[in-house]
Amino acid sequence: MDDPLNWFNSLPPITRTWLGASFGITALVTLDFLHPSQLLFDWYHIRNDLELWRVVTSFCYCGGTLQQFHVLILLYLIVNHGQPYELSPFPTGGGRTADAAFAWLFSIVTILASFPLINAYGPIVLPARHAYPVLYPLFTRTLVYAILYLWSRRNPDARIQLNFIPVQGRYLPFAYIGFSLALGNRLNELIHGIVVGHLYFYLVDIVPTILGRRVLTAPRFLVDLVGGGPDFVVVEDFVADDSDDDVGLPPPPAQPRSTPSEQEQRDAYVLAFGATDAHIAAKTGSLQALRVMARNEDAAHLFHAEDRNSWTPLHEAVRGGYLDIVDFLLEQEVDINARTQQGSGFSPLWLAQATHGPDHPVTKRLRELGAQEIDPEWEEER
Repeated sequence: MDDPLNWFNSLPPITRTWLGASFGITALVTLDFLHPSQLLFDWYHIRNDLELWRVVTSFCYCGGTLQQFHVLILLYLIVNHGQPYELSPFPTGGGRTADAAFAWLFSIVTILASFPLINAYGPIVLPARHAYPVLYPLFTRTLVYAILYLWSRRNPDARIQLNFIPVQGRYLPFAYIGFSLALGNRLNELIHGIVVGHLYFYLVDIVPTILGRRVLTAPRFLVDLVGGGPDFVVVEDFVADDSDDDVGLPPPPAQPRSTPSEQEQRDAYVLAFGATDAHIAAKTGSLQALRVMARNEDAAHLFHAEDRNSWTPLHEAVRGGYLDIVDFLLEQEVDINARTQQGSGFSPLWLAQATHGPDHPVTKRLRELGAQEIDPEWEEER
């Protein structure tokens, strides 16, 4: 088994940073180097005394010392739900890492914006025992439950052990509510986090289905700051409306939005691997782009296309862990057992198993549909 340092370094960057900051700050409190009052969100001190660190520490301090059980549980939840969500976030067009960072950023901003409003108007509608204060000025637990909720919506069929009880992903937030009620714990921060998570889920997953276009997209500055992740390739913005019926992916904009470096990155990927627009859309988690292509008879055949290594869009979607993309491509009757390397390489199920493990929703979905786990006859480089 890896030593703790190797394990910590193996975590994806956002989870690793959050866990490290949370453990470090809580450890300083445990050792009496810091007092908890210095770490809470306090707008008066932030504005008048320029104690700007409170914005960060209020999302990292775990609300106690490292000897306390609830602190250890909170650190465990940061890893247990932050890591899998970061590896397979809801796609917002920025690539895996930027999409995950955008979820964290949206949740943090929404928590900060709603905190004073809820504390101002909450006492009017809440029972007295929940009303003072409605929300504590410490948001680590709230952010944990927002990410937990997003993971549960991203992986609704996954099974997780909660106090030795198997719970489906879709029911996990409600299971936490039930346990909190049974133990007599406060629900305010838990529900606040769930509501914040649901707002993000609604805007990135439900609204695009209704409108046919994204309403939230990972901002360019965030992609430049954290990178899109190892599989990020830029795909131009598009609007999936009726005017797209005769347009492939992506429709050329009147004024190109991509910078030369972004276009060069896309061109390099296409030239290196012979990728099609469907490969790029599947690789970057762009479900709406694939839906546009499905409405175009001249482009629909690209769902079955192979690149130079015989990878299909299904392979790209599986590698990215995009369950929604995998489901969509299988609805288009693509070959669920397509093999790479001109028929001598691996199948999508083998790739899912090797990349994400047996418990990932993509792996489980392929198994449920009877996919075969076909090993490669030789190692291929990609």
